[in-house]
Amino acid sequence: IEPQATWADRLEFGRRTGVDLPFERSGTLPASPPANATETVRRRFAREALGFSIGQSRLTTTPLQIARLLAVVANRGWLVVPHVVSDEGAARHLEDAALTPWNSTRVRIPGLSVATLQAIHEGLVDGVSNPAGTAHRTVHADGLSAAGKTGTAEAGAGRADHAWFAGYFPAENPTYVVVVTLEHGGSGARAAGPVARELFKLLQATHQADQMHTN
Repeated sequence: IEPQATWADRLEFGRRTGVDLPFERSGTLPASPPANATETVRRRFAREALGFSIGQSRLTTTPLQIARLLAVVANRGWLVVPHVVSDEGAARHLEDAALTPWNSTRVRIPGLSVATLQAIHEGLVDGVSNPAGTAHRTVHADGLSAAGKTGTAEAGAGRADHAWFAGYFPAENPTYVVVVTLEHGGSGARAAGPVARELFKLLQATHQADQMHTN
């Protein structure tokens, strides 16, 4: 579990993102075994690692944290502090910004290689474009260049799963990150996928209109 915990910490899971909104939750991050742990304890943590690796176990995240994670792949390695914006710019007063503990808008993730980012990017592209991808059936559309992955998070015995999709657009030159979370919505592919496809279509129309205006 140690490598997973190290990378989750570098990606700042289990911490607030610093968005300009009240009541942000930090989520939870599974602990690592102490240095003097017994073999029995280490075996328990090894079992925990299996769930951790697929987003289960005691790991909890917010949709904003997942959007931030996808942005790391889309922008090739930068962890961004998200901000709410308005037509006039950032939706906060400058004097308020100076009082926050987040004094940097983005940081480079240490040790994250170009090859790793490219491999993850290719997997996310295949997740939508490849017929074997989990998001292909409900997110893919002709002429739509999008990347992403569905997710179905268990919510506990007797409760419907949470439906997730996380991705970005355009796939090869990303501008937008999209995260769909439907609490107790069921399957990520069946429930969250169609919502993501409609969002991507809307973003595509906006993107094309912006390009025409620029040209």
